[in-house]
Amino acid sequence: SFAMLSLRGREPMITRNYFETSHGKSVCDGLGAIVKSSAYRAVISGGKIISNAEDLFDHCTTALQHGPKPVSNYTSQREFVFIPNTTVNHDDSIKSVNPLSGTRRLHAIQGTGRDLEVLSRNLSCLCQPCRTSGSGPCENSSYVEGWVPHTMTYKGARRVKKPASKQ
Repeated sequence: SFAMLSLRGREPMITRNYFETSHGKSVCDGLGAIVKSSAYRAVISGGKIISNAEDLFDHCTTALQHGPKPVSNYTSQREFVFIPNTTVNHDDSIKSVNPLSGTRRLHAIQGTGRDLEVLSRNLSCLCQPCRTSGSGPCENSSYVEGWVPHTMTYKGARRVKKPASKQ
């Protein structure tokens, strides 16, 4: 969540770039489509009931997992790993943070190192200075606007009007 990006003590600063879904931007989109399609076919045929993450994991390891298999000049491998929810350390205070408004328009979110403060922009940039958290001016500044500060609030707290300071 955006609140997790804002936690203090995270080094290096984390930037997340969000892109439209279902547009085949990378190999991961194709792999996700394979999993979703296989699960859909298994459920619709009446052969499986997939009601939680563990059921999906069991289906994938049975139907889709395979080890190294030579394909032309490279190796293809598909492996699934199940991480139980109980092994992930969740900070419960993050659940009580109000969401930022207009997040569907944002393509990039960056932590500031200050609790509940993040930076955003409508377009992502992956030039060297932007990938190294502001080690210099953005090489694409004529296309990509600057970072906009946001201060999040806890649910039930009054919203803060003053924007976060830029880093």
